[in-house]
Formats: sequence, C-alpha cells, structure tokens
Amino acid sequence: MFTGIIHEIGTITRFVKHGSQAQLKIDAKETARRLCVGDSVAVCGVCLTATEVRGTLFTADVSFETLDVTTIGSKRAGDVVNLELPVTPDGFLGGHLVSGHVEGVGVLIQKRDKGENVVLRFSAPADILEASIPRGSMAIEGVSLTVTDMNDKYFEVVIIPHTLRATNLGSLKIRDKVNLEADLIGRYVIKAVRGINGKQGE
Repeated sequence: MFTGIIHEIGTITRFVKHGSQAQLKIDAKETARRLCVGDSVAVCGVCLTATEVRGTLFTADVSFETLDVTTIGSKRAGDVVNLELPVTPDGFLGGHLVSGHVEGVGVLIQKRDKGENVVLRFSAPADILEASIPRGSMAIEGVSLTVTDMNDKYFEVVIIPHTLRATNLGSLKIRDKVNLEADLIGRYVIKAVRGINGKQGE
C-alpha cells in the first residue's frame, strides 16, 4: 500500500523487452538504499517488485498485463520516473490510500499557469471519472492529488511548485499519457451500491 507521496525521482538506465514482458533498471540512490530483493516499489504509480538491488540501481520485471494497461511500456532509457516505497504501519499517511494498481491511462489535454501553480487538465476513461468527485483524490503517475474540477470527459488538478520540482509532472507536455488510479474508497463504494441496486432489481 502506498500514499502517493513521492520519495525520489529516478532515471531509467535500461529498458529491455523480452517477448511479452520487460525489465526495467532504475538509478535512484535513496530508493535503492532502502530496497531489498522482493520488496515492492511504486514506479510512476505502478506497483513493481525489486528483483535485483546493486549500489544505486534496482531492477524490476514488468508483466505483459502491466505493459498493456499502463504507460510503462512506452518508457525508455533516460526517462525520469516517480518512486515511492510502501507505507509502514508507523508511517505518515500524507496523501491517500494508493494500491499501485493502475486502472487506466489519461492524456494531458490542457496546461495553464495560475500564479505560481500549474493547472493540468486530463482526459480519462469513463470508469475512472465515475469513481472520482470534486475535491476527491486521484493518483497521477503515482502522485496523490486533489481533483479541483471535472465533468464526464475530463478532470483538473492544481500542481504546486514543490510538486513540480519533486515529481515528473512538471515536465509533462500536451498529449502525454499518464497512469491513473482513482480513489480506492470510491471504487468500493460504487461496487457496493451497484450490488445493492442489483439485488433490489431482482
């Protein structure tokens, strides 16, 4: 379980596809220092398992499913990625509950300055928008953010200067794709309500 608070920006040093799977090697001094083989790590919001840790580098395998439903498959050597280690029972829940199971991919369709902040507008799949509410939480590239405006086609978030510096969101360009995970609690509420309505209709 993660919180959407990015610990470090890492750099992909190697990305190799093996048939339907792939392997990532990432240079991230602080993250690698705290990782052991078998540990989970969120890479741009995608929960992966460290398969090798050596010095400032760690390696993670990527399954065909992850390549199909996230932006990981489009990454290349030299790309920067947001990294987060799992929350511990005695840690701070600084963002919101994030599972690291990306539900879909959004596209940046508008970017505008507002004072020192930047407003980002993303198009998103209908099921992700359905599970979201204004002032609710959304994980974008693994970053815990608050939805400030939305309709049935898009949602917006405001990025403060610290987040622009501490994550890869500041480098996004129009039409760039991002990993999205809607609020975990919202998803369960929707499923529960649908189940109740379904039973009432029997």
